[in-house]
Amino acid sequence: MISYSLDPSIFRIADNPLDKQLVELYNTVTTIKYLIDTENITVYLFNCTRISFDHINITEAKNNDLPIDYLKTILNKLESYYFPEPFKINDRKHFLFEDLFGMNEPTYDKIDSSAYTNQNSEYIHRNEKEYIKIGILNELIYKDNNIHYFLRDQPANVKFDCTNIKVEINNLSFEYEKVTLNIITKDITEIIPDQIENLGTVLEAYKKARRNFCEFIKFGNDVERGIRTIRDSAGPPLRIFYYLETLIDFCKLKKENESIFPDDFIIRALGCDCAPENSKHMQKQEVRDARMFDNGNNETELFELHLRPCTFHPLDDHGRRKRTVRIYFCWDKSQKKALVGWIGKHPWLP
Repeated sequence: MISYSLDPSIFRIADNPLDKQLVELYNTVTTIKYLIDTENITVYLFNCTRISFDHINITEAKNNDLPIDYLKTILNKLESYYFPEPFKINDRKHFLFEDLFGMNEPTYDKIDSSAYTNQNSEYIHRNEKEYIKIGILNELIYKDNNIHYFLRDQPANVKFDCTNIKVEINNLSFEYEKVTLNIITKDITEIIPDQIENLGTVLEAYKKARRNFCEFIKFGNDVERGIRTIRDSAGPPLRIFYYLETLIDFCKLKKENESIFPDDFIIRALGCDCAPENSKHMQKQEVRDARMFDNGNNETELFELHLRPCTFHPLDDHGRRKRTVRIYFCWDKSQKKALVGWIGKHPWLP
């Protein structure tokens, strides 16, 4: 799954904004919405990102006939677009880069300006901390700088040679005497997501994934039964397909690197909402029984780790076939594949 972090500066406008700045901001925000609505893009914001309008911005926007109400709605809810939990839309912290990855402010001894790219070196220096955080993500988790990009108003390839760097990620501490961090930035105005055929139902998404991803994913015999418990349009289906596709990147990372990070953290770093079951709930036999699924080898086993492509409040998810979707999976070390045991409604909880 492609992931982008947004350069905080793309949301900044002057105290007395010019017409051009407002138009650029409008184009930027609508581009971001388009990226997210394609369903194969995950977008992260930083803690320092300011995404609200003040009074003078609103006045100027109205004077320029920009649909300010539409723009404000996107800005105010941007962080909840990709992880759509309507009953948590005010929980802004859940969707921010530093909090999602459990990353504190790294400390380091930076070298002189020759470490920066020749492209926009002053600009990059001004946003150095955000670049460093993405570089750490690339170095420690992905082992690849072509998975997560920094989205701004101009493209650039950035390299930092850091010394004595210290950072905490997901409650784990890391120290390096010297490390090279590579970051790729992309121009937001030139992003064109890949176009693929539309998938009308969850069953179509599953069948396409089963055909295309058999080298990496094995589906159990309970999957189609699970699909019958949710609406044909749940997910929506294209999002479910991309969540399953992300398991390919997950499998590649598991095969090539002995990661010290737990599987749910790796999946979240790859752009999908993922979590293990609550340990307190799992003490109840009824909860465990509800998560016993066929593993694709004609064997039943307990699945706890699950992808959460779509979540609705129980009061809003009425009817026999649900809109909330859970995908239960696990990593099989011997087969070097992801085993998917369930795609369907949320299993029973007390």
